[in-house]
Amino acid sequence: MAFAVDERYVLPLAASVRSLLENSTFDEVELYVLSFGISEESRDRLTRSWEEWGAVCRFVDIRSPLLAGLPENSRATPYTTVATYGRLLLPRVLPPDWDRVLYLDADTLTVASLAPLWGTELGTVPVAAVQDREIRFVSSHHGIQDWAALGMERETPYFNAGVLLINLDQWRATALAEKALRYISDHSESILHMDQEGLNAVISGNFVLLGDEWNVSSYWHDPAHRTGPFQDILERAAIRHFTWRDKPWTTPVRTSGSDLFFGYLDRTPWRGRRPWDEEAESAAETQPGKDGGVSR
Repeated sequence: MAFAVDERYVLPLAASVRSLLENSTFDEVELYVLSFGISEESRDRLTRSWEEWGAVCRFVDIRSPLLAGLPENSRATPYTTVATYGRLLLPRVLPPDWDRVLYLDADTLTVASLAPLWGTELGTVPVAAVQDREIRFVSSHHGIQDWAALGMERETPYFNAGVLLINLDQWRATALAEKALRYISDHSESILHMDQEGLNAVISGNFVLLGDEWNVSSYWHDPAHRTGPFQDILERAAIRHFTWRDKPWTTPVRTSGSDLFFGYLDRTPWRGRRPWDEEAESAAETQPGKDGGVSR
């Protein structure tokens, strides 16, 4: 398993990996965390979050010249950082004898065994992923702007890159990550979804389509979307993915999935942390004091 995070995402990472381990049916789990500036204190707290499960966790410091000059965010994703490109470095960073890896965004929760997903047959296909519910096709709004010029069909499916079962052998043999990085660099002025767009542009629909339960995004929080065969998608979810900007650990109100998230977080050294408590503390600190100043 692999993640890529900076210091801002250590708290959700703690809960994400905790959920993965608590629901694991594997004999052992080996984790690689690509670190974009994670502090030693945070590494220690993360390790303590998972140590009772006996997982092997390796932190890999990333200072790659390959990422120099790439856009960190866009008008569509103003909250992203350079850590989003970590998944594109996995073929270089992971052991050369690894032929596959499951990459997960840190804003995911695993709520079922990943064994069926891990056993997905890939053959020579570079990746298995879930079709994005908000960007269904490369021609969709926020898809790939020059999809036609790239030789794609209008209804070429577009996947969400937050859950990826990666065929490392294929990525290495075809220099797929390097091609995606080149696309991102060439389209830095217009790109909307950074590495996700780069991967979709290069892979061009050649991916194993996974069931929606393997990447249940914030799209499904809206009851209007949960109709027909998707009425119970939240209950059937194997992986919950908090894709929207307002996430359980950042928004001062309870959102869909908040109780689930904090249930896992409370079994880590970050137990008891709630954004609404922090908001209240912040407001109290800025209230006028008795002397007309600011309370501290």
